[in-house]
Amino acid sequence: MCNLCNTVKVGTEFTFRRDEFVFGLEALAWNKQKSGKKVNVKPTEIEQIESAGAEIINWVNYIAEMGNAGKIRGKNTLLEHVAVGPGRKHHKSDRYEAKEVMLTLIYKDKKQFFKQTWTINFDLDPNCIELQTQPVTFEFYDRYRDIINALFFRRESCPPDPRWQVGGGGHISLDLETAFHHNLRWFMNFLVLYADAVRGDDCRYEALRSSEDVGNAPFLHEIGELAAFSRVINTFEKMPGATIEELAHVINTDVYTMVDEHIDGSGVRREDYPHYQAVNLEHINTGASDHRTPVNEQRVEMRRFDAQRNVDELLGELRCLYELLEESRSGNNYSMDDDGALIQIP
Repeated sequence: MCNLCNTVKVGTEFTFRRDEFVFGLEALAWNKQKSGKKVNVKPTEIEQIESAGAEIINWVNYIAEMGNAGKIRGKNTLLEHVAVGPGRKHHKSDRYEAKEVMLTLIYKDKKQFFKQTWTINFDLDPNCIELQTQPVTFEFYDRYRDIINALFFRRESCPPDPRWQVGGGGHISLDLETAFHHNLRWFMNFLVLYADAVRGDDCRYEALRSSEDVGNAPFLHEIGELAAFSRVINTFEKMPGATIEELAHVINTDVYTMVDEHIDGSGVRREDYPHYQAVNLEHINTGASDHRTPVNEQRVEMRRFDAQRNVDELLGELRCLYELLEESRSGNNYSMDDDGALIQIP
């Protein structure tokens, strides 16, 4: 794993909730210009969205005040500077502003000196405040764990209103370029090894199985998609020259045909089924949609994680993913038989 600790980049989403705040996607998508449209949005949802938006501003201002005063420190580390962006309206809502924050972090000991920047976007998602982080390496999270814990997880410093608590999803995104380098073999190996790890009992991968969020991010074997996945993997084994993008497209269309009954009963469109999977491949450009992710932002979103309670918990989950990434590059080739059992192939 350590071979990849300073090369493979990952982003995450730190999420925070208030028990009494319940606002859905429809409410977030509602805005003043469309107020005449018939939508099932309660006035309390709009009030909560505006209140949560105000909390984003309070939180960001608090971090800037504390950080620029040199009050956020850790072992050999210092938050030197906080730059707050001008704010932007959410792409679906004019009820609050998303805020982008750039942190300048310093690490210094007797042998090393690092000065690094890290950008975090403060936004809203259904029922929660979501902090979307710029992808960085495992080594970065480990080096600045004291600072990150102080910013987001220590009660005395975040968020300002103590009614906001850790909760929601803690999705982890693997940067496509640094994780797989356009290598289809590595990508297939990783998907197969992950599918096997989450339905096995290997204690090394317990962190991959700990979340019970079946509704939003079911594993393949939980909703009857494993057989179709095995067939697709075996088909691509016989397709020299195929690409990651082509495989992602076929998985989205031929494998991701089911969702958990909770999602199925909520009115989600069939074309959105690929989103509600443990491994979301929507952010890989497959040529199947008008929406294209910028090349340097392509990623594999690992959705089956609960909100992390601290950086140590995040690092534990990352260790599992990095071990799978390491094995995917080992030179061994992995596939699945017709029953979904892991097999090693020549």
